[in-house]
Amino acid sequence: MSRALIFAHFGTADKAVKERCLAPIVEDFRFEFPQTEVLTAYTSACLQKKVAEQGDLVPSLDEALAMLAAKHVEHVYVQPGHIAAGEDYRQKLQPMLDAHAQEFTTLELGEPLLSRPADNQQLLYALLMDLHVPAGTQLVLVGHGSPDTHNPAYEALQAHIDKEGLPIHVGVFAEGEQPDFAAVLQRLQAQPDKNVLLAPLLLANGYHARRDILGDAPESWQSRLTAAGYAVTASDHGLGEYPGVRQLFVRKARRLLGE
Repeated sequence: MSRALIFAHFGTADKAVKERCLAPIVEDFRFEFPQTEVLTAYTSACLQKKVAEQGDLVPSLDEALAMLAAKHVEHVYVQPGHIAAGEDYRQKLQPMLDAHAQEFTTLELGEPLLSRPADNQQLLYALLMDLHVPAGTQLVLVGHGSPDTHNPAYEALQAHIDKEGLPIHVGVFAEGEQPDFAAVLQRLQAQPDKNVLLAPLLLANGYHARRDILGDAPESWQSRLTAAGYAVTASDHGLGEYPGVRQLFVRKARRLLGE
């Protein structure tokens, strides 16, 4: 094939999480774009090393691009699995494409999930198709955030939710980033409902979801919300498990490919 699509994301060392959250997106890409070679690349060198020790060889973006160049693939497109254009997206994707730009006729980078104003409504709709929020329950969505600089994508999502008048609150767990736990707790306390559905706003429900959001340790969001007096129900699904969200990635890839 003269055209390839690389699905580039942080990665996971958990095989079960990979099969539930990441592999279905790749399969959707292969179904939607049968004339395009589809492959995966990890942006985390640490996770790449861990899966290699388990016998699962997943290339880095640098390695994936080098392999495609060696095969003389002319047109290469990189669709990120990132929710927003944070540190990993800015520092690991575009610089790598710049380094390989001369090796291909076309080498383009796609958009994260939340890039345009319309993306907020589409993500919210895709989530609520499969994530049931009982009456009298507030939904708390927790993403990663950007540890190096403020990322306004989460606040934009919250602004759209507030415009719709929904009992949904968006936070991030990256230290020093906003909206943090205190900001979300303040929003929750302004409402009468004491039932909370806590859900990761992450592509995969791997290490960060299990530790920072849903963990048993006192500093996890679930523990802190419980300590604050809320009856917390947890959803342990990564975004890659929601069919509607996977279709949003397909739309992003279709736009990237010019179809």
